[in-house]
Order: sequence, then C-alpha cells, then structure tokens
Amino acid sequence: RFKTGPVRITAGPHQGGFGAYLFDPDGYTIELHQPASG
Repeated sequence: RFKTGPVRITAGPHQGGFGAYLFDPDGYTIELHQPASG
C-alpha cells in the first residue's frame, strides 16, 4: 500500500529524480528512489 504517489525531487543532489513511500506487509515504511535520467 502506497503512503504517497511518486513525487518529483526538485532540489538537492537527487534533483530530477522521483521518490515514493509505501508500507511493507508488516507495516514498516519503505522509501523508493528513481534517479534522474541522464
């Protein structure tokens, strides 16, 4: 289950990438990152 949808990272060293938060089956929060292309 997602806690947030994909969010574009607009500042800092990961600018241009995306991040999202979701819950694993035990209820722990997991953070996913997709680096900027290029």
